Amino acid sequence: MLGGFLKAHISELSDVELRQFEELLEARDHDIYAWITESLPVPEKHDTPLLAQIRQYRPTF
Repeated sequence: MLGGFLKAHISELSDVELRQFEELLEARDHDIYAWITESLPVPEKHDTPLLAQIRQYRPTF
């Protein structure tokens, strides 16, 4: 999911958003999934508009 989001939106992301994305990738996969699905609270560090964009992302096949 994260790879698909990045591929679809990389040209639109700011340098700040790209750094936020990189920081998000440092978290454990199951935590990221839980934050995206809103089954766990998001730590303040990762509770960004970028994460909200990732939550709204719907891949096309």
